[in-house]
Amino acid sequence: MVRRLIKRSLVARLVAMFCLVATLAVSLLGLTAYWLGRRVIEQSVIERLSIATSLKEQEIERWVDDQRKEVQLLAGLPLVRSNASMLANAKLVSPEANSAYDTLSTYLRSIVKNQTKFDEIFVLNQVGRVIFSTDPLHEGTIITDLQYTNVAQFGLYIENIYPNDADIPTMTIASPLFDRDNNVYAILAANVNLSRLDDILVQRVGLGRSSETYLVDSKQRFVSSKRFGRPGMPIVVDSYGIQQALARQNGVAKYQNYAGEAVVGVYHWLEGRDLILLSEVSQAEAFAPARELSIVIFTIGLVLEGLALLAVFALMRQVVVPVAQLTEAAVQVAEGNLQQADLPARDDELGLLIRSFTRMTKQLRSNREQLEDQVALRTNELRLAYQQLVQLTDQLQEKNDYLQQGLKLAHDIQIGLLSQLPPWNPDVLRANAYSLPSAEVGGDFYSFVDLGNGRVGMAIGDISGKGVGAALMMALVSSTLEERAREGSSPAVLLQTLNTLLLERLKANRMNAAVMYAIYDQVSSTLHIANAGMVMPYLLRAGNLTEIEVVGLPIGSRHDVRYQEASIQLKPDDHVVFVSDGVVEARNPANQMLGFELFATMLAGYRHWPAIEPYHEHLFKQISNFMAECPPADDITILWLQK
Repeated sequence: MVRRLIKRSLVARLVAMFCLVATLAVSLLGLTAYWLGRRVIEQSVIERLSIATSLKEQEIERWVDDQRKEVQLLAGLPLVRSNASMLANAKLVSPEANSAYDTLSTYLRSIVKNQTKFDEIFVLNQVGRVIFSTDPLHEGTIITDLQYTNVAQFGLYIENIYPNDADIPTMTIASPLFDRDNNVYAILAANVNLSRLDDILVQRVGLGRSSETYLVDSKQRFVSSKRFGRPGMPIVVDSYGIQQALARQNGVAKYQNYAGEAVVGVYHWLEGRDLILLSEVSQAEAFAPARELSIVIFTIGLVLEGLALLAVFALMRQVVVPVAQLTEAAVQVAEGNLQQADLPARDDELGLLIRSFTRMTKQLRSNREQLEDQVALRTNELRLAYQQLVQLTDQLQEKNDYLQQGLKLAHDIQIGLLSQLPPWNPDVLRANAYSLPSAEVGGDFYSFVDLGNGRVGMAIGDISGKGVGAALMMALVSSTLEERAREGSSPAVLLQTLNTLLLERLKANRMNAAVMYAIYDQVSSTLHIANAGMVMPYLLRAGNLTEIEVVGLPIGSRHDVRYQEASIQLKPDDHVVFVSDGVVEARNPANQMLGFELFATMLAGYRHWPAIEPYHEHLFKQISNFMAECPPADDITILWLQK
């Protein structure tokens, strides 16, 4: 229903188009506001996260430094130094050693109890044995697997957070105690209370309820004062920020945190602490203001669009009524009614259109009357022209039929000129030939001549060009060759004679004649061959294929040409094959040419050909199979000799 209304009503189409454009504009505005707001908010979140992370990193380092100074201060107190020296150097229990132990116990345990900076303070001798501890359960134990036991090499040393015997995160700060000779006689160590570290991390970064800051150690475990890991979470956690920080990279990115939630996060590798500090806030919460802004803008835009739509509709009503009247008048004109239409007069652009339409209607009415007269005149002229065209077509058809009859007669005559069998006894030499013109008539030919006394001649030729001209020249060349061949001249002399006789006539017609002539002498079993521009012949002997190298320029090329002969002693079951260039130039439907290589491959398999089929016919069948449905591009001629 709505589609039909829009299709038939101009007002509906204009209003629909306005709504579409306005809605797209409001949507684009809302989307733009969202993305711009998101970018600004993202930059603000990143800056605040970066500042908060840097401040927490600095606060952690200050806190660690404060603990270091506390331990250093304790290690420098004469009370601690003298009593620790007494305990470290006492080999047996003595009143002096007991007094030193009691003094250290009273002083150091009061520090642990009242200041809450340290969980435990203890003294180790040079072999790592705990000779005093604020936790008596640890006295007598030997500690050798932590770096701070080698504090004499490092000076004051901070053992970064590690799991103690109860798998609770522990940080130990140790300082060597030196005697007057600057030799280490004991180590004062303190396990730092990590609750302050929790206080630093738990402080919000001011970006919402989802913001958090936490520490992860190099083994990807949560770190707090009470435990490694978090309840209900895997011991080992992972995220893009953790992996980047493990690679010693500091930065900021949007990624999925350890719980798979999309966050904006800042990650720092705390150099010297072997810890990763991460501050993250949920992307959904961080970018919520941008979404709210886009919704507000979109809502306001829709309200304004509705108000504008009412105004547009009222304006369209003032325009559509005259347009509808003009449309009705145009429909009448389209149906052939060119009478004056009663249209309203207006002074605006629509009135100008109505006046132009009225003038156009008058002009069309006048033009139609003139056109009807001209159509009647032109119709009569076309009728006469059509009658003349029919007569001309009949005459052309008669001439075409006559021409086709002539071509068919020429084809039959040309086929008749090519003898199918040689005029000598097959015992002398078996010979077969076949020729396929590419058109009704062609320029290829072959000839057989019985020279007497056991000598026979055979020729194959190819006249340049195609069609009737080549066929006429073929008849001239073949008849001249047969006439001169009976004089008994050698092949080379015969070709030289043909060149002399036919040179001027061939040049006058811009043609040449490729001819190969051979004479076989039965007495000597020798085949003499001369070549004037034909494809070199092939010798098939005992299953082997070789080319008989005899070449020369085509007849009609130049007056001073000289021809050479090749002589071959034929053996029983030898085969000699003459072909025109149309054989190797044959093409298949893929426009691939047969070529010399593939043709030679065909010939090489002659021993496996069917015995009941003549060699030349089987060869032609293979060539036809290669061409498939493609007509020959040039005349194809094959002459096959077999001893």
